[in-house]
Amino acid sequence: MKSFIRSIIHRYKKIIIIFTVCKNKKISFTMKFFSLLFSLLFLLFTTVFSQSDNEEYQQAVGYFKQANTFKQKFDFDNAELYFAKAAELFQKNHYIGNYIQCRYSISDIDIQTNKFKDAEVILDEIEALAKQKYGEENKFLTNIYFGQGLVAAYKGKTDSAIVFYFQASQLNDKFDTQNSFLKSNIYGSLGNAYSDKGNYRKALEYYVKDLNIKKGFVGENHPMLAVTYNNIANVYQSNGDSKSALEYIDKALKLSIAAYGKNNPETAKYYSSKGSIFAENDEYDLALEYFNTALLIDKSIYGNNHKSIADILNNIGIIYNKKGETDKALISFKDAYDIQLRVLGENHPDIAGTCNNIGYILEQQGKKESALKFYQKAIEIKKQYYGENHPELASYYNNIGNNYTKRMEYDNALKYLLKAAQILESNYGNKNTILVNIYANIGEIYVKKDDFHNSLMYYQKSIAANVRNFNPEPNDYFLNPVLKNYTNVNKLLISLEGKAQAFNALYQKDSLYNFIRAAYEDYILCDSVIIEARKTVIKKEDKINLGNNARKIYEQAVITAIGLSYITTDKKEQAYYEEQAFIFAEKNKAAVLSDAVSAAEAASFSGIPKDVTDKEKHYKIEISGIEKSIALAVNNKELGRLNQKLFDLNNELRDFNKQIETDYPKYYKSKYKTTTFKLKDIQKNLDDESAVRSYFIGEFYILIFTVTKDNLYIEYSDKPDNLYAQIKEFNKNITSGYATAFPKYLTSANDLYNILFPGRIPENLKKLTIIPDGIINLIPFEALITESYKGDINDFKKYPFLIKKYQINYDYSADLLLKSYHEKSRTNNASDWLGIAPVFDKAGSTVINGMSVTPLPGSEKEVNLIDSVFTKKNRSVEEILNNNATESYIKQANLKDYRYIHIATHGIVNIAEPKLSGLIFYPEKSGNDGILYSGEIYNLELDADLVVLSACETGIGKISKSEGVIGLSRALMYAGAKNIIVSLWKVSDESTTDLMVDFYKNLINNNEDKAEALYHAKNKMIEAGGNFAHPFFWSPFILIGK
Repeated sequence: MKSFIRSIIHRYKKIIIIFTVCKNKKISFTMKFFSLLFSLLFLLFTTVFSQSDNEEYQQAVGYFKQANTFKQKFDFDNAELYFAKAAELFQKNHYIGNYIQCRYSISDIDIQTNKFKDAEVILDEIEALAKQKYGEENKFLTNIYFGQGLVAAYKGKTDSAIVFYFQASQLNDKFDTQNSFLKSNIYGSLGNAYSDKGNYRKALEYYVKDLNIKKGFVGENHPMLAVTYNNIANVYQSNGDSKSALEYIDKALKLSIAAYGKNNPETAKYYSSKGSIFAENDEYDLALEYFNTALLIDKSIYGNNHKSIADILNNIGIIYNKKGETDKALISFKDAYDIQLRVLGENHPDIAGTCNNIGYILEQQGKKESALKFYQKAIEIKKQYYGENHPELASYYNNIGNNYTKRMEYDNALKYLLKAAQILESNYGNKNTILVNIYANIGEIYVKKDDFHNSLMYYQKSIAANVRNFNPEPNDYFLNPVLKNYTNVNKLLISLEGKAQAFNALYQKDSLYNFIRAAYEDYILCDSVIIEARKTVIKKEDKINLGNNARKIYEQAVITAIGLSYITTDKKEQAYYEEQAFIFAEKNKAAVLSDAVSAAEAASFSGIPKDVTDKEKHYKIEISGIEKSIALAVNNKELGRLNQKLFDLNNELRDFNKQIETDYPKYYKSKYKTTTFKLKDIQKNLDDESAVRSYFIGEFYILIFTVTKDNLYIEYSDKPDNLYAQIKEFNKNITSGYATAFPKYLTSANDLYNILFPGRIPENLKKLTIIPDGIINLIPFEALITESYKGDINDFKKYPFLIKKYQINYDYSADLLLKSYHEKSRTNNASDWLGIAPVFDKAGSTVINGMSVTPLPGSEKEVNLIDSVFTKKNRSVEEILNNNATESYIKQANLKDYRYIHIATHGIVNIAEPKLSGLIFYPEKSGNDGILYSGEIYNLELDADLVVLSACETGIGKISKSEGVIGLSRALMYAGAKNIIVSLWKVSDESTTDLMVDFYKNLINNNEDKAEALYHAKNKMIEAGGNFAHPFFWSPFILIGK
């Protein structure tokens, strides 16, 4: 019999889809099943029992085959129609076995399309018919019981499903081999049932049995293995083993795509599973890519009312919540809830998870009572189906515990959190990452109750739950793990941070040195974990999110290091801890940009062939173009197509980059090389007149680190509650143009100076490199007012500007500053200077991408005058003006051949969507849209010592807690610009021309460095007096670099 089945499988291998249940576990789960193989098996049985040359019989067989073809294509309406036609003819001619098969196939379609009641009616009918015709035990009942088990599983009746599966298994053993395909699917479904019950050990046992049987029939590379690989991946994910989960889901995806293509519900299922894994690792944007792709595919197959749609919407809602977009999250959860009510009914166990999710969002919105009701409903539903000890209940109890924590009802909070921990311990033991957060939440409660020893005990348990070989004694708080064999990096950070905070709280109570020292050591471990996490996170947006989440950890680390410097009496130790405070403060600044610069450097020195780097560049350019189209798309159908294309290209690029890292180990080693700068590395690049002044904004304070050639000074300033409003007011007054705003500017500029310069700076200092933080990035320090001014309000040149005391330049972080010290100015450029100005005055009334563009006649004069500065010194120059200054030119020119690049044009800024910030160029008749967006700037190849954007607002953008300004300036640095000059607001043509020409004269004629040249150009404008002496005209242009 087995060999006969093998031959049937071989004959029909192009249309086989295995009938099995695939679990897509939490974030949420999806069940899908397909049964064409069993259609073939039933056909085999009935062909053996009742072959005939009857014309209607042959017609019925034809209908049956057509139905299977439609089913293979997921055309369920036509499939059901033709199965029904076949069934009618089989019944008419008394081919009962064939009739049973056709009706069974219709029930399978009903299950796939969520018509469970219809499926149940059919299965009950053919069960009775099979018993009547073939007795109480027959081969047909094997499949029927299996189908009834699937219906029971979908209805949430897991125990009933298990009974049906075992009935099917017993009949299969009696009438067929124990290693049949049906047995394989029974094992897979039992695995799903035990997974539903939270018994993951049992689930894995049955999945492995399922896999082994399938491999015995079809080998290692058949698509039917994909379902089982996915199920195994979900078990590993449920146990917090993301690495193993990804390994198995990638196997599933590879087989599914090869067999069915990318736009197939089977593939969508695995995309969703992979998204869940990335979500567990806090790679939210990457997870969202996979969920949205799966959603698009499933909607195209099933429409909007299907269980799988609800599951994916739940997952998307969780991602939006993690990203802080609670309104979007609530919409996704409510949409999922509505679908589940229509498809599953109000008490299905899946509804419990959605209720829990909705409750969590309501709590985030401050609606604690409403949230509690949803949590309690989730618990009632889950208990009804799975009893008191299901692992998912732990999540609901945990949320209720946190609800009470926010109410400061700590005893109630502990009751629910301890209950959650007990459930998980009984299911998994104490080595599972699901326990990590719950133990940490318990630790937090004990801190609030001033029970620090219990707090430390639970934080230590939280760490131990995550690290395989770490098994400390309950009271051994000071022991830390070796950072190996941990399961979830983000949860390890939560545990270590909580433990450090508990030690600090204990120090504040008892003032014992070993407690604050233990906190410091935990923060050192946190730093190491963050460094490793940066290596594994893929998408840039997720890297930025990691940095934002790490911000709080580094803030506490800074304070702890400074605290240690205060209490130690040893001068060397004091200096050591002060240096560590500075390093902690800088560790998280612009780390993503710094890593990108390092990766580019690694690629250039690692012997990667040009054709390989060109291929990578082509991918990035194509991706950038699609991202731009997505941002501007208004048609939903077109948006879906673009998103699918972007998803595919991103996956191809990720695979390509992995291959590069494998083929060129030197590149891999260099790219991920961990280097930590030391204070002396910066100090040896400073002279007696220079200092680096770095700012760090805490929750209630601003820390200022001043690094000189020989010393490190640390100052504090109280952070005003309205710091953002103060900076906004300063910018409003400096850019107003109205005389009534002058006094307000003087006041706000002096107030900010007193905040940012609370103490005296060594008198020998004349040059400051400012490393701002957060919102401080929007302040041109040169325009700060150093003392109260009582003179003529209109005599701007007498204002006590900070620039009169110091030459100022800026950088994103100490790490990037240090990199710039090691860079050498280019001397082998094909051309010294490139000037680009679209001007727009010859374009008439110019509209680009729906925006009206005003002429910039002064920009042509500006470029011509700068050209003459270089020409007089016999420097090679090139001007690109008017209709030659197009987006196409920028993309096609060999920009890396120029030492200085000067672009005089309009800039556009989109703070909400930095990708839509850009530079405007002369309109073209076809091809490019005339706007070089930020994402496209990233793909330019620059090697310029300096890029000047003589354009409006090119220095502002979205403010990230960790990365600073995300906008055009960042894009240019990424593209290879060593130093850049950008503007913080819109400035007139005439004053800009004067400032820029003087800057280049100082740079070229006087051989001044860039910071000095800009300093003297600004001071010249001030000393000249008149309107242009007002900081509105000269202060927005800042130098980022040296």
